[in-house]
Amino acid sequence: MTKITSPRFLASRRTLPALMALAVAALAAWSVFPATATNAPLAKGLALLEEGQCEQAVPILEDAVTQAQSARDIEVRIAATVALAAAYQTLGQLCKSTELLEAIESTALQNNSPRLGAKVQVALGNALLFSRRFDDAERHLRQGLDLARLSKDAGARAVAAQSLANLLIVHPPPVLLGFSKEPAAPGEASEAEDLEESAFGEPLRLYAEAIKDTRLAGNDRLLQRIRLNRIRALLALGGWQSAERDLLETRPGLAALGDNREKTFLLTAWGHLCSELIDHAAVVSARLLLPAHQALTEAGQLAAESHDGKSASYAHGYLASLYEKAGRHAEALALSEQALFLAQRAGCPEAQFEWEWQIARLLHQQGRLDEALGAYRRAVQSLQSLRSDLAAGAMMRGDGRTFRESTGRLYFEYADLLLAQAGPSVSQATLIEARNTIELLRTAEIQDYFYDEDCVSLLQAKVRPIEAVGNQAAVVYFIPLPDRLEILLSLPDGLRRFTASVGAEQLTATVRRLRLKLQKRYSEGYVELARTLWDWLIEPYVGQLKDASVQTLVLIPDGALRTIPMSALHDGQGYLIERFAIAIAPGLSLVDPRPMPRVSTKALLCGVSKSRDDFPPLAAVPAELLGVQAAFPGLKLLDEDFVIQTYSREMAGGRYAIVHIASHGEFGSDARRSFLLAFNGRLSLDQLEEMTLPSLLSEHPIELLTLSACQTAAGDDRAALGLGGVAVKAGARSALASLWAIDDQATQRLMTEFYANLKRFPNLTKAQCLQRAQQSLLHSSDFAHPCFWSPFLVIGNWL
Repeated sequence: MTKITSPRFLASRRTLPALMALAVAALAAWSVFPATATNAPLAKGLALLEEGQCEQAVPILEDAVTQAQSARDIEVRIAATVALAAAYQTLGQLCKSTELLEAIESTALQNNSPRLGAKVQVALGNALLFSRRFDDAERHLRQGLDLARLSKDAGARAVAAQSLANLLIVHPPPVLLGFSKEPAAPGEASEAEDLEESAFGEPLRLYAEAIKDTRLAGNDRLLQRIRLNRIRALLALGGWQSAERDLLETRPGLAALGDNREKTFLLTAWGHLCSELIDHAAVVSARLLLPAHQALTEAGQLAAESHDGKSASYAHGYLASLYEKAGRHAEALALSEQALFLAQRAGCPEAQFEWEWQIARLLHQQGRLDEALGAYRRAVQSLQSLRSDLAAGAMMRGDGRTFRESTGRLYFEYADLLLAQAGPSVSQATLIEARNTIELLRTAEIQDYFYDEDCVSLLQAKVRPIEAVGNQAAVVYFIPLPDRLEILLSLPDGLRRFTASVGAEQLTATVRRLRLKLQKRYSEGYVELARTLWDWLIEPYVGQLKDASVQTLVLIPDGALRTIPMSALHDGQGYLIERFAIAIAPGLSLVDPRPMPRVSTKALLCGVSKSRDDFPPLAAVPAELLGVQAAFPGLKLLDEDFVIQTYSREMAGGRYAIVHIASHGEFGSDARRSFLLAFNGRLSLDQLEEMTLPSLLSEHPIELLTLSACQTAAGDDRAALGLGGVAVKAGARSALASLWAIDDQATQRLMTEFYANLKRFPNLTKAQCLQRAQQSLLHSSDFAHPCFWSPFLVIGNWL
């Protein structure tokens, strides 16, 4: 009946569907708890919040908190504090919102009122959710639901249940990530039953519970919000039939609401949900297109009558999207331009970006290419000014979508049009603009993966362009587009463009197949796939590399290309690693690039050889650490000595140029679930950053961080960002890491040879030292299969 995939939920808070989530997650947490009518500041503050005037509401709600505290009125104090936190949350001040709620948490719990305790726990859980502190959020929301169920307040139970459901869709347990279920055969369970019984059954049951309690509470507005959130969840889970049914059933309830700002908001959200369903299930277009048009038209009229320019902008913009779906591009463009005008007049830059992008796309569809380029350029510029909201930590995004998934298409569309418009005689300026456009996306991706810009920002003063680094090196930049692969090759005499006739979808499928073949020991059939990828990725410019006497390829891959070792590409005669040393760069710049000192260099050597935390033993780790120590003496922390506290103490001293960790580690789609395994627990990337911050700020940072037994998930393009970004997170200039865990005897041999080369040949770069170590395994009898030698990558500064 349905195919359930990794969940995608409420869009960025900067779009109306996400504002719906914000209203449910934060504002609804206090709206079902009637405030004391005699408290004038609280009543006025709540009224301003209802009107969306959060900045004006803040000082009034602060006054309400102060008055309630003086009067020792616990209920009003809690209501005002939660409302104030909701205002700050809407304004994007999540830390302030969380601090307010944490300060009053103990007061609410000690008051012996399950209702008040639930109110604060749910509000705090939702604030943490929008801060992407998912585990903490779930703990507070579950406690809030338990308390709400002890109360007699049906509205409180409804808010708590739907808030927890929202979180479980946004951030399911790790075991459910990537869960899929094939469509049921005809005659089997209905789609609704199929979903209820799936791994995502709990959030759907919680929505059902919330809807039931909301009806008991008689709160029609909250009922409609929860039903729309449930529809959003059904869309995320692929429940098209159930979503369509619920949309049609919900419409009369929206019509019955009184005309006010919230009705405008809900009608706009309802129309946009219809539009999203039309994208996924074309069969329902005829049934939903007209109702969606009517809802968005009505929302626009209500917004105009109430002089709500922001809501009017979204109503017009989403209505334009419907016209675009219907192929009526001229009308769609006119409506988009109206939406842009309204957004500009309302001072709403987030909406302005949305409509600039939509206008660019429509102009492109109409063949007005020069105008489309200008619109795309403006949209990218607008997005850059908003990126701290939309990318860095995705602080306010509650949909589980990455920055690339939600917004990345803009950069590719713009780069595609730039290159296509220029034709074969493309100028250097156009090539650089296209490449820099994709580079903006890659920078945002790394920031999005790690949720903040702090560690990235600290390094900006030491950054140099990658092309200004090193002789006899060529930089290769890959841009996968729907119908072709663009390759930009940087040589000393300038930037050159090559094109391979393979679309992104076919390229990704081939990469996935090669990764699975390479990762299996002694598998066969990988050479054919490696040869196909060579023809696409290397062959177009291999002659230029020879003419320029290139020794090192610095590859900047994108998407699925991040998940395979380029060293294993094959031309039918030999592997790429046999021709070139290879380095991987996350982007177009390096941090303070210079050769690593090889004399008096101290190393911190850490490893876990015993079975820990359900991971198998790594018997060759002791020998691996001894091999490294033979080249670079230093402190060795093995097994019981490699505990988080000791590692932290040693890193605080900033004495080590090399940090070598031979232990299990995993990088996943979520940086907060990525870790390195110490003997006494898992070392998160946040902990890693905190421990190495002194090195990050010093004049003697870590030159090389080696992770010799870590791995990324096959088919997880985003997980590979962890390898690219962990060096930055750890304050290191470069990293040596593996895409998958391999035989630890092979790892021990490769690492020993790599470090021996690094010590013995000071004129060789790190990339060349790794090349020699990989060639040694390649030419051995035991480890010739690329499974053993290819997954190791030098990332970042290869000198």
